[in-house]
Amino acid sequence: PAEHETPTALSSECTDFVAVNHACAEDIVRFCDEAFFTDDTAPCLSQWTDQESLSPKCASVVAWAIPKAEADEGDPGPTDELGMSEKDYQEKKEWQAKRRKERQY
Repeated sequence: PAEHETPTALSSECTDFVAVNHACAEDIVRFCDEAFFTDDTAPCLSQWTDQESLSPKCASVVAWAIPKAEADEGDPGPTDELGMSEKDYQEKKEWQAKRRKERQY
C-alpha cells in the first residue's frame, strides 16, 4: 500500500484465493507439498484431498472461496491428446480445407 504509487485493488476471486492460502496454510503444507499460491492450490484442496481430512477452518473457507467444478453437459470437453473435442477437430478441418482452397487461387 504505502510503496505503491496508486492504490492496489484485488478482485473478489483474488481475495478469495488469498483467504484460502492463509486459512489453509497447515493443510497446504500437509496435503499439497507446500504449494502456496500456485495453480495447484485450489484443485489440491478441493478435488485431490478428501474434504473430511481438511481442518474445519480450511474446509469452511474452501466451501465458499473455491468455485465448484461444473460439468457443461453441452460440451463433452477434450477428447484427444491435444485437448481438442470432436467439435474443435471438425472446425479445424473445415478451416484447413478453406485455407487450402484459398491458396489454390
